[in-house]
Amino acid sequence: MTQVNVLQFVPAVPRFGRTCHTDRHDPSVGAPWRTREGVSTFWGLSAKAGRPRPLYRRWQCTLSESAPSTRARASRSRPRSTDITLYFAYGSNMNPRVLGPEAQFPHLARRVVDAEVFGAEPAVLEHHTLRLHVPGPRFLGEPAFANVVPCACSAEAKADGPVCDAVHGVVYTLTRRDLQRVLATEGVRLGMQQAETVTVRTYSGRRLEGVTVVRNRAAARANRADRYPSRRYAQLVMEGAQHYGIDARYVEQLRRRLAVDAAPSARTPATSAPTASPWARFLAASELPAALREFALQRHHTMGEVRFVAPPMPHEEERCAKPPLFFLPGLDGTGLSLLPHVRALQSRYDVRLLVVPRDNRDSMEQLARRTLQAMRQVLAERATTATTTHTTDADGDAASTVLAESMGCCLFLECARQYVLQTQHGATAADSTRDDKPLAHHVILVNAATAFALSPLAPVWQRLHWAPDPLYASMAYLAGPLMVDVPLLLQDPFRALQALSALGSLAQILPKATLQHRLSLLSDQRLTDVDYRRIAAHGARQFTLVAAANDTLIPSLRESELLLQRLSHGTPEVAAATAAAAPTVARYVAQSGGHALLQADSFDAYRALLVEADRVHQRIRDSRARYAATTTTPSVARPIAAAAPAASASFRPPDRATLSRALRQLSLQRRVLSPIFLDFDRVPLSPHTAPVLFVGNHTRFGLVDLPFLVEHVYRHRDVFVRGLAHPIIFQSEAWMQQARTTQENMDAVLSGRRASSFAENMRNLGAVPVTPRNLYRVLRQGDSALLFPGGAREAYKRRHESNRLFWPQHEEFVRMCARLGVTIVPFAAYGPDDSFEIVLDGEEMLRLPLLGDSVRRQFRRWGVAGDTVRRWRGDGAAGQQQQQRVGRDENLANLVAPLALPRPPLRLYFRFFEPVYPDATVVQDRQRADQVYNGIRETVARGLAQLESLARHRDPYLPFARRVAFENGIGAGAQAPTVTPWSCLEAHLWME
Repeated sequence: MTQVNVLQFVPAVPRFGRTCHTDRHDPSVGAPWRTREGVSTFWGLSAKAGRPRPLYRRWQCTLSESAPSTRARASRSRPRSTDITLYFAYGSNMNPRVLGPEAQFPHLARRVVDAEVFGAEPAVLEHHTLRLHVPGPRFLGEPAFANVVPCACSAEAKADGPVCDAVHGVVYTLTRRDLQRVLATEGVRLGMQQAETVTVRTYSGRRLEGVTVVRNRAAARANRADRYPSRRYAQLVMEGAQHYGIDARYVEQLRRRLAVDAAPSARTPATSAPTASPWARFLAASELPAALREFALQRHHTMGEVRFVAPPMPHEEERCAKPPLFFLPGLDGTGLSLLPHVRALQSRYDVRLLVVPRDNRDSMEQLARRTLQAMRQVLAERATTATTTHTTDADGDAASTVLAESMGCCLFLECARQYVLQTQHGATAADSTRDDKPLAHHVILVNAATAFALSPLAPVWQRLHWAPDPLYASMAYLAGPLMVDVPLLLQDPFRALQALSALGSLAQILPKATLQHRLSLLSDQRLTDVDYRRIAAHGARQFTLVAAANDTLIPSLRESELLLQRLSHGTPEVAAATAAAAPTVARYVAQSGGHALLQADSFDAYRALLVEADRVHQRIRDSRARYAATTTTPSVARPIAAAAPAASASFRPPDRATLSRALRQLSLQRRVLSPIFLDFDRVPLSPHTAPVLFVGNHTRFGLVDLPFLVEHVYRHRDVFVRGLAHPIIFQSEAWMQQARTTQENMDAVLSGRRASSFAENMRNLGAVPVTPRNLYRVLRQGDSALLFPGGAREAYKRRHESNRLFWPQHEEFVRMCARLGVTIVPFAAYGPDDSFEIVLDGEEMLRLPLLGDSVRRQFRRWGVAGDTVRRWRGDGAAGQQQQQRVGRDENLANLVAPLALPRPPLRLYFRFFEPVYPDATVVQDRQRADQVYNGIRETVARGLAQLESLARHRDPYLPFARRVAFENGIGAGAQAPTVTPWSCLEAHLWME
């Protein structure tokens, strides 16, 4: 038996919660405690007559420990017995949607915070009558509310005679602060309502004394006529009555009193899970199968230990015939966020959901050990009952998959770290022989919460436990837009309302103490670079990183870039040498979905994360095999080394420090242009492979394509690519040196200083004049090269010539590559051509009287008479006849940069195509060489047109303003999404 103190609130209470904890008389407070018949009453002075009036009374009543409605749940922070009270409800407060742990909007202030002691039981208030005479706000459509008044029978009849009338309701077990909040919402402090102590009889026969709210006596006499309540209020009362199993005859009488047309559908008994909760109604309206809905209502997170639970399958006998998929949930710890995808995943996997009880207070290390133990237990159980038909990996173990979300990603990383420590230190005899076996075959990390500390909202979340209980109960609705994709959800308003109502369950799933503890786990986790290398080596065979671009809760997109770098296993040649052990790492970026990506209707987890992911990882493995197939001896290809001497006396490669300083100058251009490298994984290049000749189109002015390509290849393949530049760049530099020596023309020196500086930078980066002899020398000594067949004509396009090729009719680089065994990689570049508005092109400038003469004089000083490069390349007979017809200005116009006005720059795109391996027969067969050359030109032209179409129709961040706003806002410095969601460390992957 338990002694429970019950507060009795008395009318006209000056202040609530004022207590006296001393036996000495204090005139400023009131009289000391007076004990009478087990009732402790604290007396104060009446403000009107100066008479002592009780502020409140503390009642002691005896409750049965066996009663399910009053049994206190086990909890580490259990309220004291003196903090527990009883409250009798007879109107809409009987409804669990209005009062209880699952109260929802607009009754959040009546949500019970201390759900551990909450209890409810039907009861009867005898010798009272239910009235409907409390006026409500008519402008809100509420004409009347319920009230209870004593019967008109005599006191003797009340004591000894039969019950003349009675009011049925629900008696709640609450804490004192919950009761005070309920009384405040009932208007007790305003004086229109008052709290009274009543004696109720439960349906089991026990008599209890509790508090109820009645109408103020004076106000009740002023409003004697009953009114019909609103239909909303009547339905709330009827739902609550049937939910808690109120007497059927009283319910029928109540239905007639409230003028309800038809009683609502029956609810489940009060002792079972309340199906009227927001989460239950959300599940009922969802398209989930009935078995999964029933599974979700079992509330696994409220009891037990850290464990994996198995959602029901249509054919349970097939469970052990499929490989396991372990789902590690986010902060909620329930695993229910995967329910929309469970049926699709169960067609291929045995899905297991990790459950972390809400009262769990383990550290991250302890939680990881419990999770590993639970995984081993599941695998052991499967091993005892499994058939021999389940999928196995190369080591003969089940091809298990781990799918983690938000906090679950942090938990898996810690599990992998613990797994490495256990295997290295021989924690158990079974683990000591598994040094080279990964923890899982495929690991999928969705919106990893490793970026929680970088979130600007992190300080707010960490201080939520300071918020008052009503505010914390409403935080789920305030934080809802941060977790879901609001624009996508608003496309279906009915679905949006369902999702909004389901958010009301978050405060119950995550009490303040639970949320505070789990946020501390995220804040305290620290993983070093060594840990990430060990996780990459022993965590899985393939990693898939998933991020939602519009995640406003944490910077998931930025964190996915960092995880991609940390988990990727070195450069391609290292991965090729250890292909059996090196994992493959891919990234998937969803344009929408928000932090709750797995709950988004537009996201198909099975297709994106499993079917397409397998194709992507297989493509990465095929690329590695291509590196291994084209690998040559180290003496053929010369990797760059710090201050290493060159094989040719004409060029000394820059050391790494010099090259890094030069490439860092591209940081501003990178932020403006946000370059995308599509399908760069097709390039078979490494320090130990044959050289590669990159052949592609020049963008307008040709200022960004060469440096970005050189930087990208050097950063990801550790290979220095030498560019082939127009000879005019180096001729202008020679003329500048001569002008400085003779001091003939100071104005000319000042005007040409920029050209000389550009030429010097090009020479330091290994660029050489584009001639057949220089190209042969570069390729012969084992260097990779970059060639633009269009040359200056393509860089200085005329008006209305954007995104067009101007390649010569014949080229000699095909036969040269066939002779030297060099691989040709075609590529297309898009973006800068549409980033400028041409005011005057080269031809128009030469036609102007003064400007044209000035341009010609400048070229004569440089000793340039025309585009000599196109002359030796040969434009065919038609081109020579055209030059003779139009004269020298047509040829000279190819070298004149147009006068252009910059537009907001578009994003810079590069796309690489399948390599071309010219065979030895091409060397002597010019016709065959022309066919290969024409095929390369058609590939680049067709690829350029496709790239332009893809960028304009499928890249929402192609425009400058929107891209910069995203990358400096929600992207937190990460690169904006592009036309394809898939990428690896070195390239974006277009999966056709």
